[in-house]
Amino acid sequence: MAAGELRSTLPAVAGAAALQRRIQGLLFYRLLMAVFFLTLTLLCEFRGRESPASSPLEPLYVFSGVLFVFTLVGVVSLRRVRRLETFAYAQLFFDVAAVTAVILLTGGVDSSFSFLYMPVIISAAVLTQRRGSLWIASATCLAYGLVMDLQYFGWLTPYAYFVDGAPPRDSGAFFYALVMHMAAFFLVAFLSGYLAEELQKSSREVKRQKRDLCRIEALYRSIVTRMGSGLLGLATDGTVQYGNRAAEEILGRPLGTLIGRHVSEIFPSLRADVETKVEPEETGTSSRGKELRYDAPDGRCAHLAYTLSKLQPGEGENGLEGWILIFQDQTAYKALEEHLRRLEQLAFAGKMAAEVVHEIKNPLAAISGAVQILQADLEDDPLKARLGAILTREIDRVNELVSQFLWLAREPQKAGFKESVAVTEAIEEVLAGLEREGRLLPQHRVHVAVGPDECVVINRSHFRRVLENVLLNSLESMPGEGTVTIRSIREGSKGNGTAFLRLDVQDTGTGIARDATDRIFEPFFTTKESGLGLGLSIVYRLMETAGGRAEVRGTSPQGTCFSLLFPLS
Repeated sequence: MAAGELRSTLPAVAGAAALQRRIQGLLFYRLLMAVFFLTLTLLCEFRGRESPASSPLEPLYVFSGVLFVFTLVGVVSLRRVRRLETFAYAQLFFDVAAVTAVILLTGGVDSSFSFLYMPVIISAAVLTQRRGSLWIASATCLAYGLVMDLQYFGWLTPYAYFVDGAPPRDSGAFFYALVMHMAAFFLVAFLSGYLAEELQKSSREVKRQKRDLCRIEALYRSIVTRMGSGLLGLATDGTVQYGNRAAEEILGRPLGTLIGRHVSEIFPSLRADVETKVEPEETGTSSRGKELRYDAPDGRCAHLAYTLSKLQPGEGENGLEGWILIFQDQTAYKALEEHLRRLEQLAFAGKMAAEVVHEIKNPLAAISGAVQILQADLEDDPLKARLGAILTREIDRVNELVSQFLWLAREPQKAGFKESVAVTEAIEEVLAGLEREGRLLPQHRVHVAVGPDECVVINRSHFRRVLENVLLNSLESMPGEGTVTIRSIREGSKGNGTAFLRLDVQDTGTGIARDATDRIFEPFFTTKESGLGLGLSIVYRLMETAGGRAEVRGTSPQGTCFSLLFPLS
């Protein structure tokens, strides 16, 4: 069946089900009526103290039995009937006949039960709307008129048990009773039909609005569930009442652990906003576009941008009060922003180095040459010889600083000269050089956990410079004894189709303060008493130039872990 055909049959199926339920109600009320007449007959029987077998009320027993049987047959056959409207008309015409029989059994024109035609007409309006009620009203008029005519002409005598001693009526009384009953029947038919149609229209409108409301609710729930921003619904006291899937993912906590907790337990900085009991804008401290730092249970630090809005009870909000907290994870954007800022600083430092170094290098070379010539003539004077040695050492120190400036200014331009570098071999060369220079001391232990066949693509001198600077930073953080661990981990593509080899350099030194972590790669930033703070800046610049990345993956009072991501191709 096509989708259009299926949709077209749905209203018909729903209407048939509704009609079937209404017919069931009609059968139920008829069963109650049968019980009523049976009870009434029994009361009359007991009043007369006669046996039911020889009672003048035997026709009423038969009538009640017929009602029971016909009703039970209708109940059994209802589920098997296909043409429900025809079945409904059959039941209604039977009810007209049944009421007519009751009138004949209870005195004809003098019967008090002619009002029973009214429920039948109303039932017709409920089952078949105005058209059915008018049809049944016409049928009741014909049936009641027939009883009147038969009784008037003497062709039919009402049951004597109820009309014994009743005075005969003239033609005017018969005509008056017939006209009044017919007017009442059609008036009830018109009013009940009109009300039934209005009720059906109202019911359809309510169902339509309910369907629209359900669709809107489903749409809103889908939007809230699928939106990329985290959302938390808060009570007036700040307790979390609701959260979406994105909130779980951003916060790294199951939703069940968030519900029922105060928002300050998750975001301590929001306590003041929630406890003000007013919209943040009203206090002059707008929460729109503000940022906060969130510490996830797994140790991850996330930067979140959030908007906190207060729900005010008012028109269209059904009196709801509380707070809506919407937040987005800006960690990646913050990292990119920090990365661009560092590149700008490095570019500025490199430009400055390029302009200044050559102004320092030539005079420094002249001073160094002059000091070496003078030292040959000052060997006989110990004091002057010591002063000459100090001068030479300081010249060497300045020369080292100039060399670092040269690395920052010129070496990144050599990134095009890349080659495959054996990682294990290069690490051994760097460690041997540091040991010769006296920077790797006997109390320092170095563990290398790198595969023997691991290779990366980078300028060889750049690789050695990067590793040397990172190892020097680790060794200097361990003035006494300590351990440096170098391990390699292969990582998949970072979005540009390139795989990486990650070298983690973990030390057991003094660690880096948390507030200094974000600035550790900035030029001229240092936490040491000596040095210009260019070593890690050079590392960052060279790694960026090689297509890799340098990160501080974890810091603690027991050490720091630097991660170097080198491209494998």
